[in-house]
Amino acid sequence: MRVLKPEMTASTVRRYVLKSLGPYFVTPMIFQIGDIFNESKVYTPMLLLLTPGNDPMEAIKKAAEEKGKVPYPISLGKGQGEKAKKLIQESKKYESWIVLQNCHLAASFLPDLEQIIENLQPQTNKLSNQEQ
Repeated sequence: MRVLKPEMTASTVRRYVLKSLGPYFVTPMIFQIGDIFNESKVYTPMLLLLTPGNDPMEAIKKAAEEKGKVPYPISLGKGQGEKAKKLIQESKKYESWIVLQNCHLAASFLPDLEQIIENLQPQTNKLSNQEQ
């Protein structure tokens, strides 16, 4: 399908997933940032995979405001990795929220981000993981 009609790829994949796995996997989920936040931990990032045209920034700002926080967005791309690292380090000091946008544009930064996230884990988890 992709070769013959590239514009039909997404709808064809959607139909295939619907038929194979059911409607749960193709029905858009309406989420509440507050609910996601309540299920998260301070050392665990929240990842939002978005479809074109969706921007959860207003919901993130509202949820942050309710928690007495201010979100600091940074759009990743060429040269933004170092800025993001610095912002993440500062956020640890001040317990602020960082919103990393457009991560797909900074693929070379993602291994560094993974290491940063692993270092956010509490010491008790690191010890128990080493023991296993």
